[in-house]
Amino acid sequence: MSLGKGKVLVVEEEVLSSHKLFSSLLSLGYDVIEPAINYTEAVKKTEQESPDLAILDIQLSRNKTGIDIAKNQC
Repeated sequence: MSLGKGKVLVVEEEVLSSHKLFSSLLSLGYDVIEPAINYTEAVKKTEQESPDLAILDIQLSRNKTGIDIAKNQC
């Protein structure tokens, strides 16, 4: 059985940074989910897509952080 590269979720509120990460991961052959820009989007995409890996922005706007996403979704 051949194992491909995993599905990756990028959570980054700065749009330029998220798209740079998204593009870089795609060019490396990863299956990348469209980036999430906040906690709510990240939770929804995690539940819908079941990523193998998430790259999380620790300092998100409002009350929730990337650490909250990791604690609640892993």
